[in-house]
Amino acid sequence: MGLFDLFKKPPTIQDPFFGTLRWMGFKDASKKYFECSGMFAPTKETIGYIIEADASGPTTAQREFYQFIQANYDVLIEKAIPLIEKEYRQDMEEFKISNFKKEFKVSSLTIPRLENTPLDWDMSFESVGDEKHFFLIDFKDFEPIQVHVE
Repeated sequence: MGLFDLFKKPPTIQDPFFGTLRWMGFKDASKKYFECSGMFAPTKETIGYIIEADASGPTTAQREFYQFIQANYDVLIEKAIPLIEKEYRQDMEEFKISNFKKEFKVSSLTIPRLENTPLDWDMSFESVGDEKHFFLIDFKDFEPIQVHVE
């Protein structure tokens, strides 16, 4: 690989569901993924996606997984709120989420490879009104297991 190869744009493919996907290939097959952005129906906002896949693109099962996340977004968030509050209370004792959708907005979603179970995936969120604060929720299958606050 020559010096100019380092500055090439990553290749893209067109996916009928997700649109334009930017390929991020690595020697380690488990780390290969696509990046893209699109409208997240539950919030009607554009978010980023990381889709763990090989060079052929997302699978039908991954598209179905994404549709399931959209359809069950409110349930997933309700399950995560106690973990989020617990994490935030380490710095702010009285922290309580009054209206999640007004206080936070989803910024990205990772769609995992679906060959292995349980499924490990995550969603990240920004604090509305304070862009310096964001958090990531790790899920195992469809249960939130950990929150990372930045």
